[in-house]
Amino acid sequence: MSKEALVKNASSEKQVSSAKVTEKHHRNQEIEDMRQILNSAAGRKVIWRILAECKTFETIWHPSAAIHYNSGQQDIGHWLMAEVAETGPESLFILMKENYKKGELNV
Repeated sequence: MSKEALVKNASSEKQVSSAKVTEKHHRNQEIEDMRQILNSAAGRKVIWRILAECKTFETIWHPSAAIHYNSGQQDIGHWLMAEVAETGPESLFILMKENYKKGELNV
């Protein structure tokens, strides 16, 4: 997805200030969108499935170049975890608690 530059003249304090406000608004909306997803059991299940598919809680080690692919997958999982955590301090713990089974995370 291509983004249009929010600032056309970096020396313009007005443009830079306006861009900061716009970016903050966009970020707040992203966080609110994630909160809405996490407020539903189905949304939490989907997020957990993505974290599991990314092998977020597993080792990425592989004796071949596959380690690089694994690392990329896990990076996405770590990014998603950070997004979840940014919605509130308890959000990630709720996901983990819901998926905790017999002493292991169900990943």
